[in-house]
Amino acid sequence: MRGSPIMEHVLDIDQPSARLCQNLNSTPVDLPSVSLFDNRFYKMTLHKLVDANEMRVFRDITQLLVPSAESLATFALEQEYEFLKESTNQGWDRCRKLTNIRPQPDYAVGFKKTALTPQRIQRIWPFLGVGCISPFKARDGMLFPFLACEVKGSGGSIRAARCQNAHSMGIAVFGVVNLFRLLGEEETLHRKILAFSIAHDAS
Repeated sequence: MRGSPIMEHVLDIDQPSARLCQNLNSTPVDLPSVSLFDNRFYKMTLHKLVDANEMRVFRDITQLLVPSAESLATFALEQEYEFLKESTNQGWDRCRKLTNIRPQPDYAVGFKKTALTPQRIQRIWPFLGVGCISPFKARDGMLFPFLACEVKGSGGSIRAARCQNAHSMGIAVFGVVNLFRLLGEEETLHRKILAFSIAHDAS
């Protein structure tokens, strides 16, 4: 997408953002007691997915790589996760598009309106009306998306998936930048991580 190059910037991310990534990468997680990633099943799983379509790869692999945010909220019973809103292969019909193409990530996560305080909602309310196009919305009920995942099946192109992610997250970052610009704090976003994306197939 024009204006959203898929490359590392020469300045890189700042140190707090780098530490965040290091913590995410090193924090232990609870693994499922049994999954298709088990050593006993891994090779067999890859063999069965050689000619699989996107839906099959999503069912068997994606949910292990990118577990459901809303399911996490249900299982963990932690209030902080209740603010998350996810979508699965749903078009972003309320976003302000940067091209003629409407994003439709295989999986995406953003925030519910309840994640914001009433005072903050009031400040951006003109942009949040039901059914209106907004730089802060992906869909009605999903604000400020920050994660997108694209899946490819047999014969699909990972490069195409990365471009789709760049498109979706470019729109997401555009919304955050617009919000901080309204607040006069755009410079505070410099070299910060504002979004994550994952692209994968069955290999």
